[in-house]
Amino acid sequence: MSSSNKTQIRLIENPLLSTTGDIVVCAYSLEIQVDPLDAYMATNQSEDYRCLWMCPSSDSSMFGLGAVATVESSGVNRFTAASEALASLASLVCFYGPDKAPRPVLLGGFSFAPIHKAAPTRDHIIPRGHDVAEAGCSLQRYPREYARNTSEQHDVAEAGRSLQQLTHSRSNSFVIDGLGCDGQPSWEGFGDCQLVLPRITVMNKNRSTWILVAKKMEVGEGIESTKSALLQDKLDFIRQLEKQQTRPKHDTSKRNASGQAAAEHDFPSSAQLAHAQYDHGRFSANGPHAAPSLNSASSDITSSDAACADTVSLCGCRGKYLDLVETAIESIARGECQKVVVARTVKLELNLKNSIIYVLDHLRQNNPKCAIFAFVVGDIVFWGATPERHVTFADSQIYTTAVAGTVARHMTLEDDVVLENELRTSPKLLSEHQLVVEDMVNSLTQIGAEAVTVDDLSVLKLARVQHLSTPIKAQMPTNHKDDNSDNALDVISVAGKLHPTPAVAGTPTEAALRFLDRNENFTRGWYAAPIGWCELQGNGEMWVAIRSGLSDEKHTWLFSGAGIMADSVPSEELEETDNKLKMLFEAIQVASKRKLSAYSKLDFECDG
Repeated sequence: MSSSNKTQIRLIENPLLSTTGDIVVCAYSLEIQVDPLDAYMATNQSEDYRCLWMCPSSDSSMFGLGAVATVESSGVNRFTAASEALASLASLVCFYGPDKAPRPVLLGGFSFAPIHKAAPTRDHIIPRGHDVAEAGCSLQRYPREYARNTSEQHDVAEAGRSLQQLTHSRSNSFVIDGLGCDGQPSWEGFGDCQLVLPRITVMNKNRSTWILVAKKMEVGEGIESTKSALLQDKLDFIRQLEKQQTRPKHDTSKRNASGQAAAEHDFPSSAQLAHAQYDHGRFSANGPHAAPSLNSASSDITSSDAACADTVSLCGCRGKYLDLVETAIESIARGECQKVVVARTVKLELNLKNSIIYVLDHLRQNNPKCAIFAFVVGDIVFWGATPERHVTFADSQIYTTAVAGTVARHMTLEDDVVLENELRTSPKLLSEHQLVVEDMVNSLTQIGAEAVTVDDLSVLKLARVQHLSTPIKAQMPTNHKDDNSDNALDVISVAGKLHPTPAVAGTPTEAALRFLDRNENFTRGWYAAPIGWCELQGNGEMWVAIRSGLSDEKHTWLFSGAGIMADSVPSEELEETDNKLKMLFEAIQVASKRKLSAYSKLDFECDG
């Protein structure tokens, strides 16, 4: 493994890799089904890592607690480096369990683009004699005029990019790249790549529940004593689950005993739509229908949540996003891009730490076709419900899905069918979707995949929006696993070959990424990047982290984006991002029992 890839495998209390078998994993079958949300709530929240992954449509879920080993890599080669590290880690693990037991998995994800860059100094990014706040407002509101009046000895483009990543907080402190400031999403602890082998993993699959317990062997410790310690860890965890039975339960009325959605919500009910009505840029819950009960869920919402009062102010910078779309259209008109996907954030002054369990429960119940996820690092939670599968890799078989082209849903069946027909016949949306299909097929061909098959175009219907969707399958050659083969691949390396697709970046890829680096005024972090799980042998599943939010102890940021083409209409693209956000707003509103309202300030007063 090349050291230039900046990859490391960290073992708790043992930063060095030594002999084979440093980590022991034991698998235990349980007679009862364990809801992963119960496992999430039952565990010690002081653990550095917690990971939750649920796919209701496939009746599978995983919960991971703690970290025995962590694969970390950085930079543009983060996928290749992580794949190599995965192979090294596999040689360190001794697994004990029945033949039918699931194998150990790593849970985590990657950044959309390398996050950590060299931090520019204040003197470098601000021409002398200019106040930071004034310079920021000028560049945000009048970029062309500011460029003409800036000293020639300063690179205005670089200054603009740096200012977009630099936020002036009330405490007069500065933080670079959106890490830990009031105005930008804080991705502290979420690196370019972070894949965790949990200390305890709960798996639900094929109507069976398994607990996998992992431990690093201590110096001089034998296998039998390690296995005894793992059994004790398993028993301690079961006791935690038993204590969890005394807490107020979240609503499970829409799920069967396995935690799977009882029925897919192919069409939203009027009561569902009323939870977060949209009217001229304002989300509210003042409709005629009350939010459904969460069985005393509010009892788990602490005073810090209550301090947010009954109305939570949202700032989505709608005007700024319209300007960004206009800039993208101008870039496309100049021939710089064919398509570019631009995103926006909405910032909530809301602490979801103690009510995130109910947000996730609502997302699971109402979005059975999505992957529901939560990755917790310290006090920061990245969560969401994504409908876009990036890649499933299973014994040399590759499955992926092109998802692009979006229209809203409607509360009446007749009108919903009309919108679906518009989706199927729109030249702009069909062209946008075809770009994604062609790019993914080309990427699979380049990595040596055989028998690439493109299935028929279909419509993926979700609670709030509907997308054009095309499943794609491929087969890797039989020699791709050979040690001496250049085609040796696993789910991580395939995910890296496909990322970023035109569905989340644009095309041509490099030109679209350059546009986003210059013009998007926030750090995407793990948003729109591959997340999921992988086995030590390379099989696994990665989805694209869209329809997502990031929450710390004070704030929550929600992310949404839209694909811009030459004939895009800015107001329609803004409405598309609104429709995608509705799912998240509804889940938060139901979970927190609060009325949410949205408003827009002047662009230069907004944080992004």
